[in-house]
Amino acid sequence: MGGIGCFPNNLQYHVLHDRISMWLVYIMILIIVLLKWLMPKLSQQFLKISYIIGAIMALDWLIFKLTDYLSLTAFELLEFGLSFSWLLLLFQNLEYLARIGDQIFPVQIIKSEDEQ
Repeated sequence: MGGIGCFPNNLQYHVLHDRISMWLVYIMILIIVLLKWLMPKLSQQFLKISYIIGAIMALDWLIFKLTDYLSLTAFELLEFGLSFSWLLLLFQNLEYLARIGDQIFPVQIIKSEDEQ
């Protein structure tokens, strides 16, 4: 994501700026598609939300490429918002998965005969 901001959208860097923004979309959609195999213990709800976000990103990309309805700025803002939201959801689910692995050992304290 930071690569887009490294290159300003001016005459000198326009192509590079545009290519990096497109690669953000490609990489995010690829990660979302492979998510089921990369992290198999994720919840079905998160996978469905991921697929919906990936579909919206792909649809946004198609609208941007095939029509003149979206400007480059609008496209970048929409893609950034979707990808950042998805990353936050991913971190939340990873934290949940990390907590599942904790083992709890119940301890029962019994008075010994010496203390009575």
